[in-house]
Amino acid sequence: MENIYSGDLTGPYAKAMKSCDSKGPLMLHIVKLYNSTDVESFEGFGRILSGTISQGQQVRVLGESYSPDDEEDMSIKTVQSISIYQSRYFENYD
Repeated sequence: MENIYSGDLTGPYAKAMKSCDSKGPLMLHIVKLYNSTDVESFEGFGRILSGTISQGQQVRVLGESYSPDDEEDMSIKTVQSISIYQSRYFENYD
């Protein structure tokens, strides 16, 4: 967690991630983006570090150049669907 989180490592977000707190704030690290089959959107593959995620939830997506001083590389998106990958198959939780 210390290698991917650039915020305060003693703050409430870092503490929630270190303890994998499911009741804490949602912190999700997207490690790969895949083109959808219609090539009009992306599917993100990531790991939940704290909190829970649900379909229809509004999330803040922070880009690589995001900083708290300049929020230009940030957007708010809605979670369209959730899938869990298992080997070469995946289970949809729509």
